[in-house]
Amino acid sequence: ATGFLNYVRDNPNSDYADEAMFNAAVYWEKAGRNDYALEVRKAFVKRFPDSEHAGRTYFNLANVYRKTCDYEAAADRLERFATANPNDELAPSAWLDASVYREDLGDAKAALRDRIDYLKLASKSASKEKPAKVGKVRLSVGKLIQKVKGTTEAARYYDALVKDLSSPGDRLVALGRSAEAWRSLPKRKRRVKEALAAAEKRLEAASATALEKGTKLKGEAADLVASARLAQLQVEFDAYQKSALPSVNDQEAFKAGLESELKALSELKLQYVAVATIGSPTRSVTALRRIGDLHALYAKKV
Repeated sequence: ATGFLNYVRDNPNSDYADEAMFNAAVYWEKAGRNDYALEVRKAFVKRFPDSEHAGRTYFNLANVYRKTCDYEAAADRLERFATANPNDELAPSAWLDASVYREDLGDAKAALRDRIDYLKLASKSASKEKPAKVGKVRLSVGKLIQKVKGTTEAARYYDALVKDLSSPGDRLVALGRSAEAWRSLPKRKRRVKEALAAAEKRLEAASATALEKGTKLKGEAADLVASARLAQLQVEFDAYQKSALPSVNDQEAFKAGLESELKALSELKLQYVAVATIGSPTRSVTALRRIGDLHALYAKKV
């Protein structure tokens, strides 16, 4: 590192001075001297603002600031880098990282702006960003829209987003968040009631399709489908809870009723077992508890 800096000092007008200074910072960072690397890079962008290495220097500056926990400065340098180098392969990740730092710093408006810039680059045909990652980022934009523009705009965003998502799980999440957003709004306006009804209908249909096809789900998508199924089963559970066995005085009727209760218990139990296999740990516990409740109800009836 010092050799490169000595070269710059002794050859300030050399065509290789910028490259030497750039390399000096790289070697300081490799040596664990982030403080030296930071000062060299700050001096570099002032001295060689038009260098071909200027863009990467902003990116590397952000990395040093991240290591020193100065996330405001890290976000700023990442934004400068991505703005000046939109065709660089690191530009998408720069926008996304800057967005995450801005969000953590409490600046939802800047975070939303940076995340949208990420999606603009990630959506290009030449982008190397993985579709699964892009889908998750698209979903995260909805939460930022809710903070910046309000719940109604977030609900509309999720409604429109569904058709752009390739993953069944991501589509379910978008549908679930749409329904949740519409549900949280005051129901005085007819359009809100209509939008909520439509959102819940789409979510119910998508959940049913996922179950029929045996789609592998996890996380929020699994929670949504399992919750929807539990809500449907609650009707059958309530009916089983209210049913009663005939009097033991009529042995034939009592025996037939006992068989009917056992059959209903077995069928309902299998449906709760199916819920437990959807992939939602929390809802699986609820389903298993319901199975215990069924057996307790049967014992009480007998």
